[in-house]
Amino acid sequence: MIISSHLSKTIASNQASLKPSYLSANLKLSVGENIEAVVLGYDRQYKVLLRIKNGILKAHSQLELHKDDRLKLFVDQLRPSLILKITSHETSGTTKVNESLRMYRSNPDALKNLILTSSDLLRGDNLKILTPLIGEKDLQALTNVLNKLIITKDNLTDPFFLKHYVESLGLTLEKTLRKALSDPTVLKDDRLTDNLKRLLLKIELTLRDMPIIHNGAETGAEQKLKPFLQFMESGGKVIEHLQIVNCTAMEQDQLFVLQIPFQYPDGIRMQDIFIEKDGYGNSQDGEEQYRIVLFLDMDALGEIACDVRIRQKELSCLIKSNDPFICNFISSLLAELREHLSAAGYECRSLKCFCDRQMASWKQDIIHKYNLFSGNTVNLSI
Repeated sequence: MIISSHLSKTIASNQASLKPSYLSANLKLSVGENIEAVVLGYDRQYKVLLRIKNGILKAHSQLELHKDDRLKLFVDQLRPSLILKITSHETSGTTKVNESLRMYRSNPDALKNLILTSSDLLRGDNLKILTPLIGEKDLQALTNVLNKLIITKDNLTDPFFLKHYVESLGLTLEKTLRKALSDPTVLKDDRLTDNLKRLLLKIELTLRDMPIIHNGAETGAEQKLKPFLQFMESGGKVIEHLQIVNCTAMEQDQLFVLQIPFQYPDGIRMQDIFIEKDGYGNSQDGEEQYRIVLFLDMDALGEIACDVRIRQKELSCLIKSNDPFICNFISSLLAELREHLSAAGYECRSLKCFCDRQMASWKQDIIHKYNLFSGNTVNLSI
């Protein structure tokens, strides 16, 4: 049912209010009730349409509202006129950011699961199904780029692995495409052609255009394609969530977050890297400072944490383990590590390894100091 009303912007306790002219009998409200409204769009008379419960509020708007914006409303009074105070205005962009933060925090293994799923889907009889549909070139490119994202004994010594990883995963895809507007040759660059997100989006569109997907019948061929289509779609979302998470982390904490898959004999394990700019005090001489914290899950050494602070070519590093034997083993190698760092041009101000029985608590303290992981500062959309 369409409810005619008027929407005006008023200030009451620093909150905007909605003032509908009357209330439909089907839309029962009570004073003190908290309700949500979703912006559906505008009609031909430029009246905004708001869905509230089982009704649609049709109103003139002095507020800047967009499709899919969400409003949290408080029923302030019913008579003599209905007043709904806006307690929160969540834009469609904010909703997407909150969704990404929620997904990242609730499913930290999403990227690992994506890689593990790919190893099952892209082999054997599945390749026979996919190859004629999406082409051998794109399929081979997809397999290659997925392999490039995993650290193995073959690429362990590559000094530019991290840089290539960020590009190959697709975290910089949009930046590369924007550059291509002024320099078309970028479209031939490996950063674009060897890009997981681009390949997932491209193959997803190809599969969605298949006639058997749109014929509405649950055919055997359609059932065979569904797992591939779901993989491409969910994979693209995983990377998009990581992009949004990093953009948010950079804005809030000057923080960049990465998950790196390592191939071990017993399977893939994810390693977490936190790169924070000026995270431990602003330099008075204008020199940039960085803090890099690595949480490593090793097959033989177990859980290891490395807390590295860098200013220009000065470096200090604290390594932690909860096993005294492992800590002694690492300590015996620190002199060799110092030599390698010195050869790379870094002056080691401090290089130590400590045994920390409470390393799990220390890790939580490090992580939860960031807004990204702080439940009471991130506005989650649940």
